[in-house]
Amino acid sequence: MQNYLFDFDGTIVDSRQAVLNSTRTMCQKIGLPVPTNDVILNYMGIPLEAMVPDMVKKAGKTFSPADYDRAYAIFRKAYRAHEFELTTVFPHMKATLAKLQQHGHQLFIVTSKNSHSLALGLQKFGLAQYFAGTVGSDNVTHFKPAPDGVLKILSEYHLKADESVMIGDAKYDLQMGNAAGVHTCGCTWAAFSIANLKREHPDYLIDDPEELLNI
Repeated sequence: MQNYLFDFDGTIVDSRQAVLNSTRTMCQKIGLPVPTNDVILNYMGIPLEAMVPDMVKKAGKTFSPADYDRAYAIFRKAYRAHEFELTTVFPHMKATLAKLQQHGHQLFIVTSKNSHSLALGLQKFGLAQYFAGTVGSDNVTHFKPAPDGVLKILSEYHLKADESVMIGDAKYDLQMGNAAGVHTCGCTWAAFSIANLKREHPDYLIDDPEELLNI
């Protein structure tokens, strides 16, 4: 494989506790029922702008655009307050990225995070130098699992789909990769459900970042 397209949260970094805390805070302040940890973690992989409307719908409520803006602002403020304190790079990930780059592979990120937050995270964790390009949720019209993010990378960097692989911990990552016609790789180290990954029939299913060196 020549081109490696990564999800960020849950794949490169472990941000689960930050997401859990921020979601609880948001729900408490906007009057939504506080979901269980499993419900929140199952949302990881899609943007905040897709998660909150679904939560509102399931709660049987109606939000105005201003209500949604307030919800997003509360989440992001809570997340930023503890993001770097509660987030870590997964073991073996940084060394694997360095080796892939040294071996001449091109690395990219396609994430449900907005591009500004992603840039801050990459700088904070010393990862920015490994990636030739990134796509955040604010860079596409349609969010995961739509193929837009992957297709944008393929088009802008003139990559061949059959030489590219989408790597992620969530079913949405694999669905996006399949829809874009690239190879897919499910990673289990922080997956909410390995069974969900298997149902998407990934080309690869790996338990440690170092296994990326062999695909």
